[in-house]
Amino acid sequence: MTRDDSWNYAEILWNGIQAKAVTAVFEQLSYKEQWYLEKRNAICMTCGRVSPLSTQSTFEDLAVDFEGTTASGAERFYRRTLDKLRRKLLESGVIHTVTLKQTERRKKNKK
Repeated sequence: MTRDDSWNYAEILWNGIQAKAVTAVFEQLSYKEQWYLEKRNAICMTCGRVSPLSTQSTFEDLAVDFEGTTASGAERFYRRTLDKLRRKLLESGVIHTVTLKQTERRKKNKK
């Protein structure tokens, strides 16, 4: 007998959170938003398959696939889409978030 140290990422994602609620919120996004999230995060929201992170699309790849944008534009769109998804998940009660703000910054060896 051996110990099973393997991780099933799809099982963790789909059984660890409320998959139906997340899928319903995900389907409210536009096709382009869904596509960006799936490609960048290397996950298929239809079947729940999680690909290795080595297959994760870079922002340059995303920019090429949707012509007329730069890598920084693709990153901004991705971040806005993530924020939109987060807000919708908050509204549906699937997740709860906490916002942290830095109030003070100290440099090393200085007061």
